[in-house]
Amino acid sequence: MEKLRKKFSLHFKEQLKKRYKKVPSTNFISNEFNLRAHNCSTVSREAVRKWLNGASLPTYDKLVVIKAWLDIDIKLFE
Repeated sequence: MEKLRKKFSLHFKEQLKKRYKKVPSTNFISNEFNLRAHNCSTVSREAVRKWLNGASLPTYDKLVVIKAWLDIDIKLFE
């Protein structure tokens, strides 16, 4: 499970850099996510920090939002 969390963290950061030219703040990321979270609950800055540090994985419904936003291949994390 730890390998999967680290893999997600790296891929998440890469996609953020592609879109924003850097990894934005956790506040910015959570706000952008929450604007797109129509079919799931919103996230906190703390949740985003955990995703970035590889401490946790988003749930499937949140992965769907991230996929639509950042074009992350969620098949890697199912």
